[in-house]
Amino acid sequence: MTSAAFALFAASSQAGEVTPLPAETPIGGPLWSYLVPALLLAVAAFGTFILYRHFAEREE
Repeated sequence: MTSAAFALFAASSQAGEVTPLPAETPIGGPLWSYLVPALLLAVAAFGTFILYRHFAEREE
């Protein structure tokens, strides 16, 4: 299975230059490029901090 997938990948990569699809992206702009990733990073960092504090209090 993996050798067939590798052969397909190798054949497609040798086919030449890949052209992008002529389609508009549904989302874009500074909101989706900067604000949403920053909010996701902040939520993940806060969750990590809360988990760290929860498990750091336990001593066995």
